[in-house]
Amino acid sequence: MNSTVQKILKIHWLVKQSLTKKPTDRRAKVSDLFMWRKDKDWRTFFELLDLPALFGSNDKHFVDVVFFDQLGQEIAMHQLDLLHLDRQVLDLSTIITQLNTEDELGTFAVFHSQVPESIAQSESWITERGYIGYQYKNAPLNSYVHGNYDAIAKTDLGMQLLGGESFLKRKYQLQFVFLPSSSYEVAFVNPCVKAKKMTIQVLSMQSGAVLDTQFRVIQPRALFVFSMAHIAEPCRIVVNSRMVMARPIVFAYCDDKMDVFHG
Repeated sequence: MNSTVQKILKIHWLVKQSLTKKPTDRRAKVSDLFMWRKDKDWRTFFELLDLPALFGSNDKHFVDVVFFDQLGQEIAMHQLDLLHLDRQVLDLSTIITQLNTEDELGTFAVFHSQVPESIAQSESWITERGYIGYQYKNAPLNSYVHGNYDAIAKTDLGMQLLGGESFLKRKYQLQFVFLPSSSYEVAFVNPCVKAKKMTIQVLSMQSGAVLDTQFRVIQPRALFVFSMAHIAEPCRIVVNSRMVMARPIVFAYCDDKMDVFHG
């Protein structure tokens, strides 16, 4: 009986539940949902490349940078011309300041203006998963983290979220040990069409005991930041949700130094 029950419970893993969905438009532009932050301690930058030019296009290209607030609501769209086959650094903090928004956290997506013909013919999509740079307390060097996966597409009919959704809840175990010598912020983004319930558990590395539990509902395109300070012992985090992969980014602090990485 136990064997039969286990097989039944595993059925939802055998049914195809992709990490990300495919856009409905062959000429859609795809981006990750990146995190921006801006206040007296933070500045956010983005490394831009003229991706269509890498496929032989000599046309003049641009990108549409779409900003969302912490609740996933669209704030504004900023258009920027690209430098042909050259790298440029986009100062997002300056752009967001000009939007006169009081938000200090949010998400953004970067959509390229053109899909190269070779990409469209191969039934693929041009995707922006570039590098975000975070400057903390005027540090001389930025800390960088790259895009995670295909999260959102821009089509002629509007924007389409691509995050994979599971039939049943899944556990995502962060591949990192949180130490008492540092404090942390763990940032989750919802790239799915529907709001997602999330349970975040902090577990002792030594005993496995649950040290803290938080429940959240994250709206589509929205951002939730889970703070961890004054940690008493080494611990790990387990996330339960119906996202196929609830992979966050982690900000680690030690004195005035900061590092950022995928969890």
